[in-house]
Amino acid sequence: MGEVQIILMLVLILSCQVSNADWLCLGARAFTITIENRLSEDFPEASGLFLDCTRDKAWFEGIYGVSMWLTHSTSFKLCTGYFRVKYYDCHVSLGIWQHDFRVLDKSTDCGKDMHCRWQIRRDHALFFNYTLNQFVEREYSK
Repeated sequence: MGEVQIILMLVLILSCQVSNADWLCLGARAFTITIENRLSEDFPEASGLFLDCTRDKAWFEGIYGVSMWLTHSTSFKLCTGYFRVKYYDCHVSLGIWQHDFRVLDKSTDCGKDMHCRWQIRRDHALFFNYTLNQFVEREYSK
């Protein structure tokens, strides 16, 4: 009987936490990340690029992340605030052209709807700043 009560308490606690987050994030904050490939404006022959986004190094690295060939745009969910996730980085590449950028961390302002919008360009990434209501340049990591 005691085990049933403990299980019911855990279910109630988790369901309260999950009601404010995506079910996949197990009670953590869920952010929607949208990345748009605008590289063809700089490289007309580019039909797509490889996108690989992973979280900070931790004991279960690789569980939350995304890897794909990106032709136009994609949206996916990332979880923070649970298991002490500090940041997510993305690596974009097309042949010898390759860059890294931090797609989500504590300082990333994704607005009230927690939707981070990015555009990939040749020399920089563009991040949608909700305060300014426009895209702003973000330098790629060295």
